[in-house]
Amino acid sequence: MKHTKTSVLGLIALFALLLAGCGGESNNKVTAEVTAEPVDQPTRFLLAEMPNNTTSLVSALESASAGDPVVVTGRIGGTLTPLSEDFAGFVLTDESVYFCDEGGEEGHCPTPWDACCEDPDKLAASRAFVQFVDDNGDPLPVNLRESAGLSENATVVVKGVLSIDSVPGNVVVIAEGMSLVE
Repeated sequence: MKHTKTSVLGLIALFALLLAGCGGESNNKVTAEVTAEPVDQPTRFLLAEMPNNTTSLVSALESASAGDPVVVTGRIGGTLTPLSEDFAGFVLTDESVYFCDEGGEEGHCPTPWDACCEDPDKLAASRAFVQFVDDNGDPLPVNLRESAGLSENATVVVKGVLSIDSVPGNVVVIAEGMSLVE
């Protein structure tokens, strides 16, 4: 599987997403130019069964190496715009991260999924960019909000592989599938 183009696009997307501040407007828009054919079936991204060997994202990041398979759970968020509009990808944040709508503080933050109330160092060490790719390693040109019903703050389980180009602070998971946790 080709990971270089995927990892570079994922890292660029993660960097641009991390530049977005707490609750503010972002002018940083990442556009991936891809040539893959559109995927029409939203179920293409969903796992047939919920995996039972899940681990937290932070645990996986501490124990897995680039190229290792992972099955992680987390929340979509950790930045102002965690869902890509241009390709099948999102920022996954460990469930230990404090999202600003927790603890009865609902309403004080218009974008609680960005976790701006959390320590920035903890936040940076607790998230990864999840990306679905085609057989050539190119990002799939699919908006997961529209095709799979994903939204900020959703809890998901992702099965995939840590990109071979992942490094601490810039981790990319090449996803094989996901399940929404209700």
